[in-house]
Amino acid sequence: MRGLRRIKSVPEEDRAVYLLWAFISLMLVSGGAAIIMQFIAQSTFGWKPTVHRERFEFDSVEYITISSSDIPLDVFTYDGDKIIVEYTGETAPHIRKDDFELSIHKEEVFAFSFFSGDVLNYGIQVFLPDRLYRDIKLSSAAGDITVHGIRATLLNINSRTGRVDVRVPDGFELRLSYITETGTLTSDFTNSELENAAWYTVRTVSGDLNFNKIG
Repeated sequence: MRGLRRIKSVPEEDRAVYLLWAFISLMLVSGGAAIIMQFIAQSTFGWKPTVHRERFEFDSVEYITISSSDIPLDVFTYDGDKIIVEYTGETAPHIRKDDFELSIHKEEVFAFSFFSGDVLNYGIQVFLPDRLYRDIKLSSAAGDITVHGIRATLLNINSRTGRVDVRVPDGFELRLSYITETGTLTSDFTNSELENAAWYTVRTVSGDLNFNKIG
């Protein structure tokens, strides 16, 4: 018959590509709309994102595990007898505590916001009684990690992109093991020859590592 054209079918591979691009375009449009709506709410009505600020106290334990995901983590010693945790973030942390171990986990959250974590002072600060701990594990995906004056038989730190600063009391015997792909290492330490020396292990992908002695 005249006037009729045969429409070519779209190959399955091309159809999958078209659907993928349509999905990506939809996500970009939705994300742009969310940013615009948030900007209007913040500039017109003074809206700010929800910020959780909490303070916890716990009895001291031998084992400590803290995961800070995308916000800074600072661990200090002090003269008290309780473990103190001061937390500021967009979501509440998950905390588990028993007679031997304290575990703190902050999940990574993806959200559009004109307020950065630095402006809102996001972070986890932990104050530990000044004593020798059995095992401490610290990890972060993107936040910096600072450890000041901590003494532990085993200290394990994992960081993807954040900087790691470890300041250890002068005279504390330890062996240091580190792995980094593109980060740089600055260290005041030479590995101890003592069999019972503490063992500190640090792994990063691109974060710089700094190890310093303090008086």
